[in-house]
Amino acid sequence: MAPQTVYSVFGSKGGIVAAILEDLQESAGESPRVAEMVSEEDPHRQLRLFVSWIRTFFEQGAPVVRAVLDAQSDPDVVALADRGDQNRRYGTRELAGMWASKGTLRDGIEHEDAAQRLWLLTSAEQYILATDKLGWSPDQYEQWLGDLLDRELLK
Repeated sequence: MAPQTVYSVFGSKGGIVAAILEDLQESAGESPRVAEMVSEEDPHRQLRLFVSWIRTFFEQGAPVVRAVLDAQSDPDVVALADRGDQNRRYGTRELAGMWASKGTLRDGIEHEDAAQRLWLLTSAEQYILATDKLGWSPDQYEQWLGDLLDRELLK
């Protein structure tokens, strides 16, 4: 396909990245893995399912994630990245709320504090730093993140 055709549809490189990111976010939200995670009763297993889903999302979307991180000057890309962060924030609040209602949060950790820690540590930037800068495999990232969050958040 000619570059002119692509640009006539998407308008800019940022528009291309935004379209891909939007598709990636929609497909991630519709994942059967999300339903499995939400229905899981054991908080430790639920956390591991969440971490596995985050890892898979970032692993499959790594080129898009990198493009988003590089395109922070494009308002369309920034808006979509912000929406993704808001969706993740909502999800982390929901998970932390489930754990709080079951009394499985570590002593001294409140619902909102747990949600914020979960959101912060599951950022795309953390994944990129671990895999690109440290050379970790996605498996190493998932193991580290799961162990850290389990120790940090749950009894």
